[in-house]
Amino acid sequence: MRFSFIRRHSFSLSLVGAIAMLVGIIHHVGVGEIASALTEVDKGYLAVALMLYAGTLVFTASRWATLIRLVHERVHRGKILQFSFIDKFANAFFPTSAVGMAARSYLLQKEYGIPKTKGFATIVLDYGVDIVGTLLLAIPSMFILRSHLPGPLQTTIGACISSLAIATVGIVVVNRRVTLNGDDRTAPFRWARLERLSKHRLGKKVFEFVATFRHIVHNPRRASRALGYTAGVRCFEAVRMMVLFKAFGMSVPVYYFILFETAWVFIAPFMATPGGIGAIESGRIAVFSLIPGMSTGAVAPVVFVDRFITFWLMVAIGAVALALYNKDAGVGRFSLSFLGSSDPSTRSS
Repeated sequence: MRFSFIRRHSFSLSLVGAIAMLVGIIHHVGVGEIASALTEVDKGYLAVALMLYAGTLVFTASRWATLIRLVHERVHRGKILQFSFIDKFANAFFPTSAVGMAARSYLLQKEYGIPKTKGFATIVLDYGVDIVGTLLLAIPSMFILRSHLPGPLQTTIGACISSLAIATVGIVVVNRRVTLNGDDRTAPFRWARLERLSKHRLGKKVFEFVATFRHIVHNPRRASRALGYTAGVRCFEAVRMMVLFKAFGMSVPVYYFILFETAWVFIAPFMATPGGIGAIESGRIAVFSLIPGMSTGAVAPVVFVDRFITFWLMVAIGAVALALYNKDAGVGRFSLSFLGSSDPSTRSS
């Protein structure tokens, strides 16, 4: 009975939880302290931070476009950027990133005729490349700062790096298994089972999905390019956070923020509140407060400005992107009424 009530009212409960967390953070830090810091922020550094985030968005869209071209050559990078904005708008209303991923899969099918399973696979692959690239940057940063990190921060970052390493091994194993299953016909029994599975409707969807992962193995040039874009994303994000701290009169080495990205890239998709509201703010404040010489009161205004740039501003831009897409789509307008559904195509208008 209780589980049924929670499931029916999950959105309302998560929204109430998000608001309560935000109110708790503001109350703990102090409204006056936050307001005072916000009025003294350096506008020049803030403008630089906004430009750096624009670079992050372009690099992220370029990486996804590179991976989409593994299954469909003719995609427009500007359109992919628009889909990324719509993804951010969709994710603002529900916990985790699942709804935005479903929206992007649907839009790829609607715009380019890419099957939803293949479109979804490119999105998952995009997350995978992000994990691998972030890990490659985090490990040297960890060695550089190891002697300067306090114990709790070392434990937190170490756990995140270990999780990313496990995920990376999983990605490699999946790609290896898929390649072997697709190319090794010397095991007749295994191949016969795969052949029978491929004849079923669900089996065909599975094969479409896993076949997308095979492309990354056979296209090392594009895989390298995607990893290069990930390096650009992480560096832009790290420098942006360094600049934001500078805007509030605090100097923090950029290596710290490269390490912190390992936490957010792994945790953010699983936040239990709509858009991660409250959860991300409290998490970032808690981690940034572990930097030597930093306090909760000092880092809270930085986090709120960061969330304005990366969340609230992106929700507004995403709404505009959706409106522009529907304006150009004519009779093929895309509706977000499917949000929360596992099959968006059944509720599009």
